[in-house]
Amino acid sequence: MKTKKYIKDMESLNFIGKVEETRRYVCVKNKNGDDLMLVDKLAIFSVAVDQKHFEGLTGDNKAVLINLTILYAKTPPEERKEEKRYYARSKFTATGDNYLNLFDSGNTDLITKFAPQGVQTKFTIEELKGLGIQFDENNEPYEWILEEVTE
Repeated sequence: MKTKKYIKDMESLNFIGKVEETRRYVCVKNKNGDDLMLVDKLAIFSVAVDQKHFEGLTGDNKAVLINLTILYAKTPPEERKEEKRYYARSKFTATGDNYLNLFDSGNTDLITKFAPQGVQTKFTIEELKGLGIQFDENNEPYEWILEEVTE
């Protein structure tokens, strides 16, 4: 399970106050801001439970919290990270809006990187390769400039 998905799943539970991500841990808190669970982001099966606050949850809530946390904690740390995503800009077109856009129809065009609904402008390396973009031995595309998505 990816870290972003774990956080999103936790935040969707009505008994969770918030989830904080530090460099080392994902901290799940109750609505009072008390720690319920700490999951080590760098180690597999490393979970800490604050027993005092955990005991205040109902049985069903405990089960959901434990099951999601185990699913995340058993995922190897290198598999928890999101793949980097990139905007792809053509090297051979005029300056301006010349970013690769993939439409729901499967068609592509070179326009803005700020996509409306139904248009993909952020791609992983594997997605770009699937679109036929060729890369050299250093995983650099021949005819495209990649800009890492930071948002």
